[in-house]
Amino acid sequence: MNKLLSVLLIILILTVAACGQPALQAPDGTTEHAGETAAEQEEAVVEETVEEATEETAAPEEEAAGVTEEETATPETQAEEEEPTAVEEEAGAVMVGDAENGEVLFNEMQPEAGFACATCHRVDSEEQLIGPGLLNIPSRAATRVEGMSAEEYIHTSIVDPGAYVVDGYPDQLMPRNYTDIFDEEQIADLIAYLLTLE
Repeated sequence: MNKLLSVLLIILILTVAACGQPALQAPDGTTEHAGETAAEQEEAVVEETVEEATEETAAPEEEAAGVTEEETATPETQAEEEEPTAVEEEAGAVMVGDAENGEVLFNEMQPEAGFACATCHRVDSEEQLIGPGLLNIPSRAATRVEGMSAEEYIHTSIVDPGAYVVDGYPDQLMPRNYTDIFDEEQIADLIAYLLTLE
C-alpha cells in the first residue's frame, strides 16, 4: 500500500511539473524543454517507477507461493506417490511357501475341518475322490479363470471355495473355514506343495 501511494505521488508531482513549468530536470542535471520531449520523459519515468514497484510487490508473492508448493509436497505425500498401495502390493506379491511343510499340512488331520485335505483329494491322479484329483493342478489351475495365475486360482479355491466351482462338483463340498484353520503362511505352503504336483 505504501509503495502504491509513492507511485501515485510521483505521478502527481510529474503531472504538475509538466503542466505548470516550462522545463523538466533530467536525472543528469540537464534541463529539457517542456512539450512533447518533457511528456515523453515523464511517461518513461512513470513507467519505470511503476515497473519497479510491481516487481518488488510481486517478488514476495512469488516467494510465498513457492513456499506453499514446497510445504504441500511433504515427505509423506512424496512417499505415498512413490510407494505402491497396500492393494497393489497384495495383488502383485506372491508369498513363497515351503512345499515340504505344505505336504505335511495337506496330509495332516485338521480337527476344525474334520479331516485332512488328502481325505478328499488324490495327488497321483486327476480322477475324483470326493473333491477333484490334484495331479497336474498347476497347469489346469492356470487355465481356469482368464487373467488369473495358477497360484491365485489355488489360493482362491482354498480361502473362498465357492468363488469358482468346477462343473460336476456341488457347491459347499469344500469346507469354508480354512482361513480359520490356516494362516497366510501355511496357505502359501499348501500352494507351494500343490504346485509340485505335475
